[in-house]
Parts: sequence; structure tokens; C-alpha cells
Amino acid sequence: MGVNVLVNQDTIDRFELKGLNVIKTEHSVKINCGKFEILPFNLKHDVPCFGFLIKHPESGTICFITDSYYSPFKFKNITNWIIEANYCENILKEKGINYVSERVRSSHMSIQNCISLLKENDMSRVENIVLIHLSDSNSDEKSFKNQVAESTKQNVFIAEKGLIIPMNLPF
Repeated sequence: MGVNVLVNQDTIDRFELKGLNVIKTEHSVKINCGKFEILPFNLKHDVPCFGFLIKHPESGTICFITDSYYSPFKFKNITNWIIEANYCENILKEKGINYVSERVRSSHMSIQNCISLLKENDMSRVENIVLIHLSDSNSDEKSFKNQVAESTKQNVFIAEKGLIIPMNLPF
């Protein structure tokens, strides 16, 4: 179809894919559409997956983390975060333990882990935090936004259709 697809080796092996380019963690990839440079890094999930540092001269460095319950890495000079806040541990506890709640805990990031991860990182250059992949039944948008804003003292948005967030560096 003319689209350059980059995947990890585990995906190629599992699905016996051919003709795709292997992307390796901690090896930068320059994308031909503009001046983007992308650095993939391993995340903790129930299957192999990546997070990405996306660098561009006009927007700085964006850290993108989703489909993960934890990132073992600490970052400096991040200007924008796009990060999962899938569920609240208290909401899951109220519903009781079942297969779904156990899978969610082993594959997705709670609001508590999201806030901890953000607080463990250098926030001095952050312009925006965008919360993504919120569960329809196990999250609370308003509460999540307020908790992250209070904890980080940053601009916080909940990703939704049509949302436009300027991610240019301040000049």
C-alpha cells in the first residue's frame, strides 16, 4: 500500500510477517515527513510494546506512553507528555476482583501510576500533559485531570475527538 511500516521483531515472528522494517529499542528512527526523530523504548505490558520519544525542532520532545502499566525509564527535557491513565485502583476495587480487573492491572496504567511516573521525571520544560486511553467504566475524566494538574502543576488535557493542543516550543 506504499506505507512504510515499522514493527518490533516479536510481532514479525509471531505473525510471520514479511516485507516490514524492524524497529529496535533505543535506536533513533528519522521519519521522512519533516524533521521528526523517534526513539522507541520498551514498556511493561502483557505483550511486547514500545513507548516513543518524538523529537522535532519546533515542538521539542514528546513522550508517548500507552498500553503499559509501567515505564522503567526517567526522562529529561520533555516538553509534552501523551500518557495513558486508564483506570483508578479504587474504582476497580469497588467492582471486585475478576478476570477483567486483573488483566487491566497487568496491562494498563492506573491514574496512580501515571502520576507517580510523571512526578519521578523532570517536569521543568513541560508545556502540556495529555491523558489518553481512559477506560469508559473504570476512570473519571474530571478527577483524573484535576489530580494530574494538582500533582504536576502543568496544563492537563483529556484526549478527545477534535481536541487541538498547540505543542510548539515557546519562543
